[in-house]
Amino acid sequence: MLNMGVMKKMQKITVHNEKCRQAFAGEFHVTVKEMDSLVAEIYTLMNKHNIPFYNVVTHLRDCPGPAFPVEELELRLFTLEH
Repeated sequence: MLNMGVMKKMQKITVHNEKCRQAFAGEFHVTVKEMDSLVAEIYTLMNKHNIPFYNVVTHLRDCPGPAFPVEELELRLFTLEH
């Protein structure tokens, strides 16, 4: 499962995969339902803490994993914000 942390001082939202070891191995994939939920949760946090979409970052270079569609997440958040 994916989770997020809000770094209030830096005004960023970090997307992290609790199953990092599986993510590094490329064994973790996000379903459409999970992505929809993740986008909704992040967008709620963005509005609550006044964080722009470009300050939503991944935990590490390879986390949440190589199969995670970072570009799709960025596009969807950008679209919602504008």
